[in-house]
Amino acid sequence: MSDELLNIFNDGLELIGSAPRSEAHRLGLLHDVVHCWVADPDGRRLFFQRRAMSKDTYPGYYDLAVGGHICAGEAPLEAVLREMREEIGLSPAPEALIFAGSERKPEYYCGHVDREIARIFLLRDSSPVFRPGNEVDDMVWIYTDDYVRRFELPALTAHSLFAGGEVAISPGMWAGPPSHEFEDFILPFLGSRK
Repeated sequence: MSDELLNIFNDGLELIGSAPRSEAHRLGLLHDVVHCWVADPDGRRLFFQRRAMSKDTYPGYYDLAVGGHICAGEAPLEAVLREMREEIGLSPAPEALIFAGSERKPEYYCGHVDREIARIFLLRDSSPVFRPGNEVDDMVWIYTDDYVRRFELPALTAHSLFAGGEVAISPGMWAGPPSHEFEDFILPFLGSRK
C-alpha cells in the first residue's frame, strides 16, 4: 500500500494541509475518505464487498461497496470514481453518482487512530458488473430490508456473486465500528422498496 498524501483538517473541519497516510494514522490526524453504497434501482438490494485477506485492517470482513482515502488535492467525486475502478471494477458516469452528504466519524482504533470525515455517495445500478481488484475477495448482495434490521438479527443472509451460494454474516464480521450511515444518508434516497 502506497503512503499517499492525504488532506488534513482541523477540528473545525477546515483544510489545513496534507500529510502522508501513515503519519495521519499514527498521529490521529483528521482526514477525509469516500464511501460509496451500491443499490439496485428499486432499492431492494444492497451490494457489499468482502475485504481481501491481504488487507492490513479487517481482512476478510464485510464492508460497504467502496471505501477509500481522498488524496491531497483530489475532489471527493474524483476519489470515489478512482476507488470504484480500483476496488470493484466499476466505471460509472460521474452524473450517475448521488452525493448523499458528509459525516465526521467517531474516532476509533483499528491498529492505528482513525479520525475521518466520510464523503458519502450512492450508485443505483440494475446489474452492476463487478470486477474486483486485489483489495476485494468477493462481492455479495443483501436485501435492504434485512440490512436495516442488522442490529436486531443474529446474522444476515448474503448472496455471493463470485463464490456462489449464501453466506451468513454475523454482526462481528462487519469492518469498522457499528454505524447508522446507511439509515442517515442512503436510505432516504431509496424510498419505498415495496
